[in-house]
This record gives sequence, structure tokens and C-alpha cells, in this order.
Amino acid sequence: MARDGYNHNRNRLFFTGPRGNPVECQVYLWKGRIYRAEYRPNEVGSHKVDVIYNDLAIPGSPFVCEVYDVSKIRVHAADDGVVGQTLNFKVDTSQAGYGNIEPEMKARGHDVPLRKLNQGSGIYMLTFTPQEPVRTKLYLTFNGHPEARPSKGSVGSPFEVHVKDFAMQQTHLGLTHEPGHVVASGRGLKGGRVGDRLWFVAEVHTAEGQLETFITAPNGSHIQARQSKQKDGDYKIDWSPTVPGRYQIDVMQSGRAIMGSPFYAEVYDPSRVVIEEVTQAMVAHEAGFKVIYVDAGRADLLVTITSPSGGNLPFDIHEGSGFTYISYVAQEPGKHRVVITYGGDDVPRSPLTVLADEAQAGMVIATGDGLYRCLVDEEAHFTVRGLKDQPVVRVDGPNSIAKVTVRPVPEQGWKIFYTPVEVGIFNIKIFGNGREITGSPYHPKVTDPRRVKVVGGWHSIMDANNRLYLKVGEEKRIQFDITEAGPGEIMADVDGPHDQVPVAVEKPSDTRRRVCFTPPIEGHYELSLFWNKVPLPKSPMEGYATLSSPSRSPVSPSKGSMTRHVVESSSMTTKHISGTEGNTKVILRGRGLQEAKTKQEAEFIIDGSHCAPGRPVASIQSTSKSGFGIPVDVEQIDNNVYRCVYVINTPGAYLLNIMWGDRHVSGSPFKVSVTGSLCDPNKVTLSGEGLKGGVIGRDLVSKIDTRRAGPGELTAHCVGPQKVAYCELFDHRDGTYTLNIRPQEAGKHTLHVKYDGENVPGSPFVLRVAGAPDASKVKVYGPGIEDGVLALYQSRFICETRGAGAGQLTVRIRGPKGAFRVEMQRESQKDRTILCKYDPTEPGEYFVHVKWSGVDVPGSPFKVCIFDTQDELERYRRGGWVPTWGPVEPQHGGSLYSPVYRPAIPWGQDM
Repeated sequence: MARDGYNHNRNRLFFTGPRGNPVECQVYLWKGRIYRAEYRPNEVGSHKVDVIYNDLAIPGSPFVCEVYDVSKIRVHAADDGVVGQTLNFKVDTSQAGYGNIEPEMKARGHDVPLRKLNQGSGIYMLTFTPQEPVRTKLYLTFNGHPEARPSKGSVGSPFEVHVKDFAMQQTHLGLTHEPGHVVASGRGLKGGRVGDRLWFVAEVHTAEGQLETFITAPNGSHIQARQSKQKDGDYKIDWSPTVPGRYQIDVMQSGRAIMGSPFYAEVYDPSRVVIEEVTQAMVAHEAGFKVIYVDAGRADLLVTITSPSGGNLPFDIHEGSGFTYISYVAQEPGKHRVVITYGGDDVPRSPLTVLADEAQAGMVIATGDGLYRCLVDEEAHFTVRGLKDQPVVRVDGPNSIAKVTVRPVPEQGWKIFYTPVEVGIFNIKIFGNGREITGSPYHPKVTDPRRVKVVGGWHSIMDANNRLYLKVGEEKRIQFDITEAGPGEIMADVDGPHDQVPVAVEKPSDTRRRVCFTPPIEGHYELSLFWNKVPLPKSPMEGYATLSSPSRSPVSPSKGSMTRHVVESSSMTTKHISGTEGNTKVILRGRGLQEAKTKQEAEFIIDGSHCAPGRPVASIQSTSKSGFGIPVDVEQIDNNVYRCVYVINTPGAYLLNIMWGDRHVSGSPFKVSVTGSLCDPNKVTLSGEGLKGGVIGRDLVSKIDTRRAGPGELTAHCVGPQKVAYCELFDHRDGTYTLNIRPQEAGKHTLHVKYDGENVPGSPFVLRVAGAPDASKVKVYGPGIEDGVLALYQSRFICETRGAGAGQLTVRIRGPKGAFRVEMQRESQKDRTILCKYDPTEPGEYFVHVKWSGVDVPGSPFKVCIFDTQDELERYRRGGWVPTWGPVEPQHGGSLYSPVYRPAIPWGQDM
């Protein structure tokens, strides 16, 4: 309470319990002329707070506070379940007080569909149907607090159900003993912190045979697993992780994997979390910092910002690849305490103290991404606020000075643009009012992902379908040269047929990095590569892992077809040559044996798998008088099988020499004809809305113009997260084409458009495809859909449309005539969260209709009763009074379209 003074005779506070009993409270001076009242309730229910000032009740008094107790929640847990049979949980909150119970079911870390039925009087029935024989856990929160206290009739959240397969139960009744009878469980299968001793239990039941555990670290090393037999016959296995990342745990019985094996455990290391870019905090101005955890493994990041007065300060989260940026606005001057934990452990520099100063006249602040990072040859920018006159800015690189452009921006200050021409750590100095501003100089890292090169060339790791060579169970090692890429690190993600695959990034030297991963099963894989969090030009890359050698089956199984159209081009045959030297036989294949195009990689295969062990030597020499040589990169891709790649810049005739065991193979040297390309892929243009993405069920249509590019072969290939999208090229016979893409799934799609084997400008394109509208995924919450008192009523509510696909949000409200006005807004075009409010001016009955693409969302229409006084609201809640209100006005409201794949259509009220 903020008053000039607190007179105990005329100013009073009364706290009354639900049974009318007084509750002891204390009032004391907090700071300035603000008083703080504290009380400790001893029972659940509605507590009334009367605030008297100068012998009069202040507006809104008496106030009502709902007190609840999560320890009084009773959960009657289900017995062990069977796959395909419905299980029930009964949750009794009748003795816990007023509140909302929120259930969440998980199995193997993934959400399980769960249905909540309100049976009245605080009783809820939760039902689900298990789909796989794994341990399933139910997590409960009440008013946002975890229901985690053990109580009579309740074992505490999370509640665990053991789900079994009916067929497996039948086997237990027989005489056979399969390895599937062994069940492993425990925290040690899920992961933990580097250096901790983790453990899990293997329940062997009646199974016989030797139990073995093999644990593989992300870098491929083996971790010792210690097994100890318990008194009940089960085994306890403990192990200690050494590096962060995903570990593979194989549990074998009699040489066969048990049910659920292999398991994957996520290990984190909080000491590897880095806090960077901590900006200066000013009252009423945005500040922030970056938390980088790319090398720390996977864990929950928790951030708490405490203001000088002791309150929690709200903040916004901006997630990136391997980092999270936290932005906030200080509301008061002084020291702000920032606590950052990773996996529940403090990270280095935490707790962090940030001093927020009062914003004063003449104070200058610089903000923007261009102060911290940018790319070579791409324009970067940042903003300077607080200056009337134009600032003086100098941007220096290691060996250059960047050109700087300063432009005034109304109400924002000055925007500074610069374009770096080299990689390295730059130096930005900003001067205003004759002196260097606070925070200057800044040191942005300038990088160039295009200069991250594969040792041996990209084609050395790709097959004839432009996919990665992969083999099940065989480690794929890709080495990169980062000499010219600037300051940064390589990050890699590998998506397998069903889940992510562990990947390690090794550092052989300061200028080399090696990406290593092993495909565990046959199927499609996607490798995403980043340099300093920016995707590499060819990322993501596809691959197909087979059980046989990819070199002997160069055309991998295809998820779909590639659309190809040839413009005035003739097909070339592949030359197969075999030579016999004594008892040896060398097989050669590939177009690079007889032809090549200038400035393009050509390749051929040397297959000596039918020969004695050896290594080939290949070289190319010009037939001109100069007789200059061309290097040939030779890489072993299988046992005695090699891939050879070369690039020739000048057209003409060349001789290709191939030797095996110091002897020429039959037919060597071979004559290679090198021709210049007749087309220019850089002159191919693409346009159309289809390049921006779309919705499942609708074709993505774009136009391709090759008229200025000359004759060549046009191909298009589009791949989604798991499936290939159908592509169709329609030839208009004038050098232009229409490309129709029909996605088969929602998610990120990658479109490769090539002309004569080279990517056209902009390729590969990233297309965002949304699912069909699903109103059941829209969440509506907030005080605006709850009953309340007019004088204190907050009418705002949130419509969260994430995961609901592309669609149109429509909000219509019915209420007393002329008593409200509907407003809808969102922060940006891409925001899927819409804030709505209607500001009622009269008590009465309101109906809030929320629809997504014409379908009511869960809970709609929401009935809201707004009363004159708190007593009326309490009488209504207790069911002892039914108000009589006049008729409601026809619906008022507005609409907003999904911000994902189409331009926003301005919304308006239908008055």
C-alpha cells in the first residue's frame, strides 16, 4: 500500500478465513511510503482481505484470495497396463482448494495423448491408451505448481505405469525365456551430468543367460559399465560419462538386445555453458545477454532475473542454434541478479550481477546484432539511440576499413550499416557528443561459411545421386578445412530415419575439423552443418545408409523421384573398362574416364576389390605443348575401392594415367575430352509464391526462366523431414517452366533446383510447409475468459496457435449492448500468439467465441460472468445466487490470419 502515512487508528487490514475466523497478519514499512502486509493461511479456501483507509474501504475491497494446498490432492493410480487397453487415473482435488489441474503424460521422453474428463466437485478422470510396452509417467501440476508431495492414496508426481505387451505376458506364462524378458529402467538410462556416477537397474525376472552392457560415448570411445548383482537377482549397472552429448547404451542378454535397447542418454556439462554479449542495462530500455550451450550437451536451461526490490523480472526468450538470447527491460535502477542454471546446475559467471542505470538525457546506447556478428560481403547494421547529431562510427577489420553508412530513423535514433570484406574480429568505435559512447569499442566476429571446405571436395563424399556415401555400422568421417572461414566453430546435426544420431566434431588441428557419425540402421539421413551458427552452402545434405557397400551400389534407394528436363542436351554413356594384370582385375567406371566440363568436378571409380591389396595412382596431363599436369584427388571409400575427382579449367584433350601396383591398368592412358559449358546457371531465375512455402494439400507453384542461361539440363528435387515431395516441371516450350511441388508432410522442405548440374541462384531453397488447420491444437487462456468483478476485471486473454497449422483466427464476443470493444494484436507477422481484450464497461453475461478456420477451439464458446462486487461473485461461485441480466448484443469481434505462410489480412471489428 502506497500512502502518505499509516495510521493504525484509521487505517486497518482484516484477513478473514473461509469459516469467518480472523487470520493474524503483520504490516510494516517496506520502502518509502509503501507498506507491506504478510499473513500465513492455515486452511484452503477463499480468504477475504478488507483494506480500510481513513475509515473507508478502498476501491475493490474486500479482496478475495484463493488458498490451495497441493499436498491434499489424491491420485488413485492405475495398475500396470497392457498395450492397446485403456487405463484410468482418478484425481481428487476437492480438498485442495480452488485451482486448475494440468496433466501431462510422457513415454520415452515424448508426449502421450491424454484425455481429461471433469466429473464435477473437483474430481477428474484421466484416460489414455498405451501404444508401446514402456514405462509411462504422468506429471501433474496444480495452479502451475508440481503435485510432487507424497500423500495418502498418492505416491507423488510423476506417477509411473508399467505397460506390458500382451504377447510378452503370454510368453512369461510358458517355458521359453527370450531376452525381451529383461527390463531396464532408471535415471542412468536417460543421462545426467559429466563426471557423475549414473546407474540403472536391469530386472531379469526368470530370464537366463549372461547380461552385458556396452556404453558408447558421442566421440566413439567406450565407457566402462560396472555390473553388480543384487539380492533379488536383478542387476545394478553404474557408469560415469566423460564428455557431454548423446550416449548409446546397449544392454544384451545372451548376445541379444533386450527390449528397448539401445537406449540413448543425454549428458550435459554446465561448465561448458558460456554467457556472452551482456549489454548495458538502462531503466525502460531493452537489455540482454546470450547463453551459449552448443558444446554443453542437452539439458534444461533455467533463467531467473531478480530486480533490486526482490521481484522476478519478466524476460523474452529468443532461441537459436546452440544458444538462447534473453532480453528484458529493467523497471528500476540498481543491481539485478541473474541466475542461470543448466540441468539444475549453476553455469560459469552465474549468478550474474547487472547494474541498471537511470536513463538520463544525453545518454547514448548502441544495440543490434551487427555489434557482435556478421558475414563477409553481407550488410550488417546496428542502432544508436540518444543522439540528436549524427554519430561518428569507424569499423576496422584486420586488414581493411569497412565503408559505413549512417541513416536517421524517426523515433529510433540512427541506424548504422557496414559491409565487411574480410573475415576476422573487427573493431567498431562509436563517438557521440565528442566522446566515445559507453560500451565502445565493440568486437564483432566476421565469418564466411562459404570458405568452410571439405578436404578433397564435396564430391568426394557424395554419390552419383548427389547424396552422402553411408554404410550401416560404418563411421562416416568428413574433414573440413576452416583456414579461411573466420572465427567460429562447426556444429553438426544428423537426423536419422526415426531419431537424431549422435555426432562428434573433432579438432585435429587449428585449421581442420572432422565431423564423425555412424548410421545405426538402414534408411535416409540428413546432415545439417553450421559455421558459427550459420548453415553451410550445401547444408542440409541427404544420404542413404545401406547394409552393403555404397560403392558397389552407387544408386541408393530413392525416397521419391527427381524431376528432370533436358534442354537441347545429349546424353553421355558411362565407360566401363577392365584390365587384367596377371591374376589381378581392376574395374574402372565413371564419366570422368572420358569426358569432363570446365570448372566442374569430374569423377570416376577404381574398383580393385578383385585384386591383391594395393593403392592406385592417377594423374592427368595436357596434350598441348606445355604438357601441364592436373592433380587428381584419390579417396578410399571401401576395401580396395577408390573414388577419384579432378577439376580442369581449360577445354581441350587430356591424358588420364591410372596405375595399380606400379603398373598401368589395361587401356591406360585414357583420352579425356574437356569441353566448356554452353550454359550459365547463374542466369536462371525463379519466382512465385511457392518459394515461400505453403500448406499440405495445396501445390506450391513457382516459375523458372532459363531463356538467358543457354541450353542445359533443368532438374528439381524437393525433400521434407521424412518424405520426398512430388515435383512436376511443365515445359512451356519457350525456355520457361512451371514447377509444381506437392508436399506429403508438414515441416521444413529443401528444394534443389539445378541447371546443367549446378545450383541456380538461391538453391537450395528452404520451404516451410504447414499442416492442415487443426482447431484442437489452439490454446486459449488468461483472465479474460474467467469470471470476475467489473472494477478489477482484466479482459485480456491469449490465443496460442502454435502447432495448429495455417488458418484464420476469429474471435467473436456477445455481451451487453455497447458495453465492450474488441481488440486483437500480435507482436510480429510471424508470431503465433495473439493477445485479445474487450474491456467490458457493464456487468453481465459475456460469451467469447474463438474459432480456428471456422471451427470452435477447445472450450469455445467461453461463458464469462462479470459482477459489480466481490460478494456477488462469491455467491455465484457457491451456487447460492443466479443473477438476472438483460439480453446480450450480437457478436462483435475480429479476425487474424495465420502469420506463417501468407500475408496477414488486416482484421477489423464487425460492428
